[in-house]
Amino acid sequence: MQQPKVLVVDDDPWVRDTLKDILEGVSCVVECAGGLGEGKTRAAAMAFDIVFLDVVLPDGSGLEAIEAFRSSLGRPEVLIMTGKASADGAALALRHGAWNYLSKPLNIDDVQLAVAQVVEYRRSGGWFPTSVLRLPDFVATSDTMVECLHGVARAAASQVPVLIVGETGTGKERLARAIHEHSARASKPFVVVDCTVIPEPLMESHLFGHEKGAFTGADRQRVGLVALAHRGTLFLDEVGDLPQSAQAKLLRVIQEKTFRPVGAGDERYVDFRPIAATHRNLEKMVQEGRFRQDLYYRLAGMVLRVPPLRRRKKDIVPIVQDVLLRQTESSAGELKGLSPDFVETILSYSWPGNVRELIHAVLHALAMSAESPTLYAIHLPEHIRAQVAAKNLGHPLPSAEPGMTPPMVPPAAPTSSFHQLTEEAWPTYKAYREKVTAEATRTYLDALMKRSRGDVARACALSGLSRSRLYALLKEAGLGVPSSCDATKPSSP
Repeated sequence: MQQPKVLVVDDDPWVRDTLKDILEGVSCVVECAGGLGEGKTRAAAMAFDIVFLDVVLPDGSGLEAIEAFRSSLGRPEVLIMTGKASADGAALALRHGAWNYLSKPLNIDDVQLAVAQVVEYRRSGGWFPTSVLRLPDFVATSDTMVECLHGVARAAASQVPVLIVGETGTGKERLARAIHEHSARASKPFVVVDCTVIPEPLMESHLFGHEKGAFTGADRQRVGLVALAHRGTLFLDEVGDLPQSAQAKLLRVIQEKTFRPVGAGDERYVDFRPIAATHRNLEKMVQEGRFRQDLYYRLAGMVLRVPPLRRRKKDIVPIVQDVLLRQTESSAGELKGLSPDFVETILSYSWPGNVRELIHAVLHALAMSAESPTLYAIHLPEHIRAQVAAKNLGHPLPSAEPGMTPPMVPPAAPTSSFHQLTEEAWPTYKAYREKVTAEATRTYLDALMKRSRGDVARACALSGLSRSRLYALLKEAGLGVPSSCDATKPSSP
């Protein structure tokens, strides 16, 4: 390794000059920047090995910029500096990917030791990222998601337990399956345990199985989920919801690799790799006594943090395009385009339900768009448009708790169709689809003519419809047809 290249990002000239002198004294090549903007520009132009990054900067927070620097040209290690050190701040910095967390005033020995550790690590080759897994149904173009997939690749290449942390709807189970499918256990079972749906009294029977006659109603032997995962992977979905009584039993089987079915007299050997996922803060639950600390350490051999969709906005449009392409291929239809207002709306919305909510919103828009070749913002669910409109007016609506998907609010016009599903006469799918499509078309056309103020040429330009097609749709929907829309009337020159 040549002379280490170091970037110092701090708005205090004295700190920059002092660090420069210290680092040049240990044969480093040093560049300095007074803010995040200048620092990112320098990181894009030179491959640095180390970035010393202040927390409080004139143009933003250093903590929020850690991932950007780590994904820059040289994929440098980031050392956070702060004048207000705290345990919470240190944990947050490390969670964002920082190498270490240094308190000001900086100690020369601490600086030199940190640099020596990074240099040794990079000389050993341990810093080179494992190849990113290419998952055909998982869109990842943003730096944060690419970094997450680096972690998935590293997890697949090892045998340690993995804990996947992320909000609801971020794709934790898909990543768990990817780890399994690319691991040495790929040919063996991938068994899912949904910890949110198994009643506590039945948890032990579901996990470990039971013998015939073990309890009232046990009229036959049952093999548990743990045994089914032998030689494979046991995926503990939403492990934070696991009752404490089951936590102790799960810890024992992970430690000892043996279990006893309910009603059995002997213990049985089992070998599986545990992968757990949760949207909860398990560390906080450990502190509150709601989750066993020893089980947490057993499960968190490697921790993968899946970024929420609001922190990977670069992926939003590609995800929408991927959904549209898949729907087009499955229905043999034509690929629909995205209008500027549709794109602006999906990029402005906070997506508390993450990718799952985005996919549902796109499918909703497809249903509402009927024969329109383009998706418009009007096709999106009402609650999404309402939140974005309120945000644009400077009066944001209360959003759902992170990780929780808000209820899907149907548009006002199709209420009668949705109501039919609660009545005794259940409609056929074809009749239901035709009625919803007709009502959605009417809603769209009514809004279109209001927006164009009855100007047919503008309505055709906005909708992508020909004049004759617009005329026919308006007539079918029973809406008033502007005189300028009369097909028998010659167009103006």
